[in-house]
Amino acid sequence: MGTDVSYSIGDCIVYGCKGIFTISNIISDNIGNTGDRLYYVLTEVNSPTDLVIYVPYDADSLVSKMRKVLTKHQIEQIISSVEHTDDIWINDHKQRASQYEKILKEGNKENVLRVAKALALKKHALKSEKKKLSMTDERILSLAEEMLKDEFSFVLNIDKSDVVPYIIKNSSKK
Repeated sequence: MGTDVSYSIGDCIVYGCKGIFTISNIISDNIGNTGDRLYYVLTEVNSPTDLVIYVPYDADSLVSKMRKVLTKHQIEQIISSVEHTDDIWINDHKQRASQYEKILKEGNKENVLRVAKALALKKHALKSEKKKLSMTDERILSLAEEMLKDEFSFVLNIDKSDVVPYIIKNSSKK
């Protein structure tokens, strides 16, 4: 296996943009008639659908989508670092949508928070002019917030509705 991270049964991980999962098992199986292979069995945490994903242990392109959940300290560092970085607003709406969607797909929480911050600031500025964000910007903001809420609420053991207030409160600390 080419990845540097090893995972064990019971680890909580994020799988791409799919959400938070527990590695519930590591099995050997012949899924899809590809011969016996080892698979990580991922069970979604707090899911009403009980989603289960089988990730081939030796499929680096799929295993690379897995990462351990952030720690509380890492979340606090992300919030602090975003507070002290420049806004990433892009004026051209097509370029903005393309760039922001790419950032969401990559899943780096610091960059996702930067996107959410840029869109939230623009939304606030437009509101004072009695205008609204475009539907595309609203959709991207909603996706970014959901990505942050899922992992931050899980790690911080708070309700999803408390995540944005938590970020605001902790980003204003000096």
